[in-house]
Amino acid sequence: MGKKTIMAFEWAERNLNYDYILRPTPSSYINFNYLENFITKNFGTNEIVYAGNIQKTQDIDGNQIEFVSGSTLLLSKKCVQLIIKNKELWNHEYWDDVGLALLLKDIDVKAYQVDRFDVPGNPYLNTIPTNYYQYRCRADNHYGYPRFIEGHVLKYLHKVTNEKKYKSIKKYFYLYLIELSKILYIYQFGWKVYSFIRLLLRTLLPKKIYLFIKKTLHKKITSFKLIRFKT
Repeated sequence: MGKKTIMAFEWAERNLNYDYILRPTPSSYINFNYLENFITKNFGTNEIVYAGNIQKTQDIDGNQIEFVSGSTLLLSKKCVQLIIKNKELWNHEYWDDVGLALLLKDIDVKAYQVDRFDVPGNPYLNTIPTNYYQYRCRADNHYGYPRFIEGHVLKYLHKVTNEKKYKSIKKYFYLYLIELSKILYIYQFGWKVYSFIRLLLRTLLPKKIYLFIKKTLHKKITSFKLIRFKT
């Protein structure tokens, strides 16, 4: 993902006339009605801007890292140019947002904290504020809803932030429909199936055969874990 991000930045530099790049994930909604004024008010005189929701993790040596969540990166043109210029410093062994943070730390670029609003699964159970430029709509990780509801949540946020009316009967219909989907949802279904099969094989097969299968499929299993789960 980091390599794709660099290529996208390089394309933007060649083809676009821009002041900022905003890179959201598919589960993020951007409130453009609020964004432009937010940038002018907070970063109007800043040439280098690397901003978003700051989180923490650890590097391979156990040292704490602060990084702007990749859910929505806000970068000024000058910052993008510095990233491209120093792209060889990007460590692609990390998740892309962490790798970017390490690169910018190496060239002394500071991150700016910008709050986002995390929609807790069902938007109809909450009052949605309109004074954020980023809304995170990830439904499964913390809230236990299936991810297919996120498309609907994005559409609902668009109506709310644009002050469009929403019929009460429609609101309650979707409220209960989303709650029903939560009851029927099996979180990380693929992981549960994998864990069950692994336990079944380890229980039924002789140890040598089980270890042979495990060794043979090690690369595929590791790839499955890395692609599907942040474990």
